[in-house]
Amino acid sequence: MRIRTLIGVTALLLVLLIAGGIAYLKSIDVNQYKGVIAQAAKSATGRGLRIEGPISFALGWNPALVVEGVSFANAPWGSRPEMAKLKRLEVQVELLPLIRKDIRLSRLVLIEPDILLETDRQGRGNWELGPPGAGGGAGGALPAGLSVSLLLERGVIAYRDGRTGAHHKLVIDRMATRVKGLDSPVTLDLQGAYLDLPLRVKGQAGALGRFLGPDGAFPLDIQASFAGVEAKVKGEIADLRKVSGIRLSVSAEAASLAALKPLAGEAVAKIGKLSFSAEVKGDLASLQADKLKLAAGGTDVSGKAAVSLTGGKPRVTAELKSARVALTELLAAPGGGKAAAGKAAARKDKLFPGDPLPLGALSLLDADIRYSAGEVIAPGARLKELSAHLVLRGGKLSVQPLAAKLAGGAASGGLVLDGGAKSAVIGMKVKRIEVAALLTEAGHRAWVSGRADLAVDLKGQGASVAAVMASLDGEMKLLMAKGTASTAGLDYAVGGIAQVLGTFISRGTDKMAVNCAAGDFLVRSGVATSRALVVDSEFSTIAGEGKIDLGRETLDMRITPRPKSATLNLSVPVKIQGTLLKPKVRPDELALARKIGGVAGIFLFPPAAIAGLVELGSSDNPCLKLMAAAGQAPAQRAPGSAVDKTAEELKKGIEGIGKGLKGLFGR
Repeated sequence: MRIRTLIGVTALLLVLLIAGGIAYLKSIDVNQYKGVIAQAAKSATGRGLRIEGPISFALGWNPALVVEGVSFANAPWGSRPEMAKLKRLEVQVELLPLIRKDIRLSRLVLIEPDILLETDRQGRGNWELGPPGAGGGAGGALPAGLSVSLLLERGVIAYRDGRTGAHHKLVIDRMATRVKGLDSPVTLDLQGAYLDLPLRVKGQAGALGRFLGPDGAFPLDIQASFAGVEAKVKGEIADLRKVSGIRLSVSAEAASLAALKPLAGEAVAKIGKLSFSAEVKGDLASLQADKLKLAAGGTDVSGKAAVSLTGGKPRVTAELKSARVALTELLAAPGGGKAAAGKAAARKDKLFPGDPLPLGALSLLDADIRYSAGEVIAPGARLKELSAHLVLRGGKLSVQPLAAKLAGGAASGGLVLDGGAKSAVIGMKVKRIEVAALLTEAGHRAWVSGRADLAVDLKGQGASVAAVMASLDGEMKLLMAKGTASTAGLDYAVGGIAQVLGTFISRGTDKMAVNCAAGDFLVRSGVATSRALVVDSEFSTIAGEGKIDLGRETLDMRITPRPKSATLNLSVPVKIQGTLLKPKVRPDELALARKIGGVAGIFLFPPAAIAGLVELGSSDNPCLKLMAAAGQAPAQRAPGSAVDKTAEELKKGIEGIGKGLKGLFGR
C-alpha cells in the first residue's frame, strides 16, 4: 500500500510540476526578448539577426517556439543585405529539460527559406561566422546531447562564385534531415529542382559537430537523381569551412539523356547511354580529376584534368585520350522547327553561313590540353590515330600540331583562331590519301580512285564563316597519281558533264584510266585563281583556268579538253559561271570558232606553280611533265567535222551539267 501511495504522490507532483511549468511559460511574453535574441546572435556570429514578425509558443508535450519574418545579415562584402530570409521558423524543444531551463532542440521547421551562399574575389565564404575579432571561430560550445530533425519546405538555396560570377539556384520542395547527435552522421532527403529539371538527393553527410566545429574531416555519401541521371558522391572534405582538402569519388550513369534536351539541346538527346567516373581532389580554387572515364553513346574519353581559379580567369589543363569518338552523335543537328526553317530560307541562296562565330567564348578561359584518339567518326570523314595539342591563351586558340590518318593517308598541320582579331589560320598537308575512300567516307559515290597529295595554307578574318571565306589569303594545291574514273560516277557528281566532255573517255566505256591530276590555286581576298589545273587520262588531256570568288560565291571557270586520238570526237571548251549554288554551263563559242587544238600552246603554267606541285608530290607525275611542256609545242587545229559533231553533243549535255553542279554544291 505504501508503494502505491508513493507512486501516486510522485505522479501528482510531476503533473503539478508540468502544469506549473506550462502555466509559467504561458505567462511569459516572449516578444520582449527579441532584442536579447538579436544581441546573442550578434555576439555569437558577428552578424545581425532581425525578427520582424511575432514570436509565439505552441504548448504541449513538445513545446514549439514559432517565429515569423526572420532575416540574418550577410557578410559586409555580400551581394545583398541578407544571407538568409525566412517566412516562418518553428523550434520544437523537449519539455522536461525546458522546465529545468535546459533548452534541448528536437525539431526545426523552416518555411519558405531564401538562403544565399557566396564567396568574394578572394574565395572567402559568407558562411564563415564568428564575433568581431574572433577570427571566424565557432563562438561558443555546442550542446553535447543535441538530437534534432530539420524540415524545410518551399525554399531556395542559391550559390554565387565571387571569382567567376557563376550563379546557381536550387529550388527545394521538401527537405528532411536528421541529427541524432553531434558525433553522428546527418541524414538527408531532398526533393526539388535545379534549372527547372527534377532533382532528388538522399544520403549521409558528416557529423554536425564537424560542420560547426573548426576541426575534423567532413565525410559525404550522397546519391542524387537529376533529369534521369543517377549520380553518386563519396569521400570527404578535410576543411569544410574553407572547402579545401576535397577527396571525392564521383560517378554518374544514365540510360538516356533525353530529359536534358531542354537544357542542353536536341543533340544531347541522341547520345544514348552515359557513364562517368572520376577521383576529384583539391579545393574551390584548384580542382583535379584523376582516373577520369567518360562513355557517352559511341564515344569514350579517359585521362586526367585540372581547373584552377587562382588567376584572373579559369585555367584548364588536361591529358585525355579516346579509343573512339562519334562526332556524328555529339554534333547531331537540332530538329528543324519554324525558327530553323526561317533561318535556312534567309540563306537559301548562300553556301557559307553568315551566323556570328562564338569567338568571344575564347576569352572566357585559358587551356592547355593534349588529346589523342584511336578513331574519330566526323561528319564526312573518318580519322584514325589522331593527336592534337590545344592551347588557349588570351582569347587565342592554337591547335598545333594536329595529325591524323585519313582515308589511307596521313594528314598533318595546325589551326589558329584569334578571338580578339576575329581571324582564322589553317595549314594542312595530306599525303598519299586514297580519293575513293575519302569520297565514300564523305557519303558520295567513289567515282574516282587513286592516291593524292593535298596542301592547304589559308588565313582569313571575320566574325562569320562567310566573312572569313571572303577574306581568305593563301594557296591550295592538289596532286594525284595514277587511278581510275567512272563515267556514271562523274555524271552522279556533276550531271551531264561526261557527255559534254566526250573525249574524256572513249565511247561505250564506263571505266577509264586516269594518269594524273594537278591543281594549284592562289587565293587573295577571298578569290581563288587557278595557276594550274590539269587532268590527264588514257584518252584525253583536260586543262582548266579561272577564278572562284568565295566572298560573292561566284565562279568563272573554263575547261578545255584535248583528245589523244583522231578517232575521238573533239569536245570544245566549256565555261562554268554563275553562283556556287546555281552555276551556269555553256560552250565557249569563241574557242569553237577557233577550232582549238591540244593543251600544249593553250595554257602557260607559271614555273612557281610547277615547282610548288613538285614539292607536294613526285617530279615523275605525268601532269607535271605536261605542264612543263605546255607552250613549247605549237597548237594543233582540229578538223571542222569534229567541231561540228561536238557542237551537237554539247546541246545534249549542257542542261544536265547545270543541274548536276547545283546538286554537287548543294550537298
